[in-house]
Amino acid sequence: IPEVNGYEVLRELRCAETTKNLPVILLTGVSATEGEQTAAELGANHYVTKPWKLSSLRAVIRVAIREVGNSG
Repeated sequence: IPEVNGYEVLRELRCAETTKNLPVILLTGVSATEGEQTAAELGANHYVTKPWKLSSLRAVIRVAIREVGNSG
């Protein structure tokens, strides 16, 4: 994202009434040791680092969808 980073987008999503509960999966080149805590503090549901495998990403998406179904 050229003008803003993923953390800024996540912050905006969490502040907006219509998207504050939207499940967010960060797909990033930032290592988990560098970025996962910040992502969690900002409200990311999942954190996936590059390089990733399609099967792993699909599994994370399934979990996120399941979590939404169980939350209400």
